[in-house]
Amino acid sequence: MDYEPRPYQGAVLLLQPAERPSILDYRQGWEEVITGTLEFFVCPGNHNAMLEPPNVEILACRIRAHLESTAMSAVRLPKAARQ
Repeated sequence: MDYEPRPYQGAVLLLQPAERPSILDYRQGWEEVITGTLEFFVCPGNHNAMLEPPNVEILACRIRAHLESTAMSAVRLPKAARQ
């Protein structure tokens, strides 16, 4: 309860299950903390089902694409910015 997140300058992939109570939006609050890029992806299934076939393959593809994109961005940054 006492944790106060500090700004994060990196790229973030925020995953949210498609099947969830409509009042839950996991994006709330992240815009205040993430100063880098914030990508949002709704995964098929619920909290557990998104980690089971066939949903997990979709999730894995999205994570892989994000990691590859992030790695390419890091390669393009000047060395001083990567430290």
